[in-house]
Amino acid sequence: MSERPIDQWPEVLLPASLNALRPLDCPDLVRLGRRNDGGYVLPSCVIPHVRLLLSFGINLDWSFEEAVCRACPGVPLQSYDHTVGPRALWRLAVDALRSSGQPWRRRWQEARRHLSNRRRFKGFFSGDHRHFEERIGSGEGTTGLDRVFSRLDVDSGVLL
Repeated sequence: MSERPIDQWPEVLLPASLNALRPLDCPDLVRLGRRNDGGYVLPSCVIPHVRLLLSFGINLDWSFEEAVCRACPGVPLQSYDHTVGPRALWRLAVDALRSSGQPWRRRWQEARRHLSNRRRFKGFFSGDHRHFEERIGSGEGTTGLDRVFSRLDVDSGVLL
């Protein structure tokens, strides 16, 4: 497909009723966090207005959250992910050492990487940067969005 300016895209790609989903030309985009899934692209003009960061599903890469908090010192963070935390990172390190499919040196390097991530995690997620090892959803054993939003400061802005 040839490169065309956004305003020249054919209407058949998106019906007029869905214009809110049409891409916008935004020249001041900046990437926060690592490339791939750990980082996101935002208009740089919104960054100074962030008053709270609400994050769902960080897995093993919280580089976006770190970048936003560096760009906006003092911004509180609430992160939700039931798959990661100090215990999970410790288990990954132990599992790496127990893995029989890899040479000892590689297992040791992987275990050290997970322990280093555990240290970084515990250092970053403290004070106003909170992590909840909870699964977000509506079923049994999950935390509903009503509970998430009840934990927010009413005067805070939210960056989703």
